[in-house]
Amino acid sequence: MEQRYMQMQDVTTRSDDNGEIYLEGLFAVYDSVYHVYPGATESIARGAFAESINGDVRALYNHNSDIVLGRK
Repeated sequence: MEQRYMQMQDVTTRSDDNGEIYLEGLFAVYDSVYHVYPGATESIARGAFAESINGDVRALYNHNSDIVLGRK
C-alpha cells in the first residue's frame, strides 16, 4: 500500500494561557475541487455534513481514530 500525504492549507496552531494547543483552520472547504492523487478529484458540497456532525467532532491523522489531532 502506498502512503500519501496531503498538505492542509491555512491551518495554524496556537496555545492558550494554560498551555493547551489548538489547531485552527479550514479542514473542509466547500465547492472546491481537490486533486487527491493523479486522476482522482473530490469536491465537498455545502450541507454535506449537516446530518453527520453533532457532538464530538474529531480531526484524525490519516483517518486513524487512535491518533486524534484535535476535537471539538
